[in-house]
Amino acid sequence: MRSREVSILPSEEMVRPDSSGSVPLEMAKMHSSGLTAKEVNGSMTFEEAEVTFVCRKLFCQRLDPKNMNPDIAKQFYEGDAEHDMYIGEVVDIIK
Repeated sequence: MRSREVSILPSEEMVRPDSSGSVPLEMAKMHSSGLTAKEVNGSMTFEEAEVTFVCRKLFCQRLDPKNMNPDIAKQFYEGDAEHDMYIGEVVDIIK
């Protein structure tokens, strides 16, 4: 399975990643975020990241807003793309 990267950024630089895997959308978000991408040990992270967790994907499931508290679903998912929940094994930590 392919590894995924999770970069921990200072709160003022947080961006919400898109879980759809759409490369053009990811690239647009990355460019508009002002973050500086860099490659480290075959993984991607950002210059601004304090730490990056490289994870091996163990499980993925689409989050269905119909199964959520209605207030939370309305606040976070109304009119927005659905999201996926991942469970992964941390295989590397890049500081």
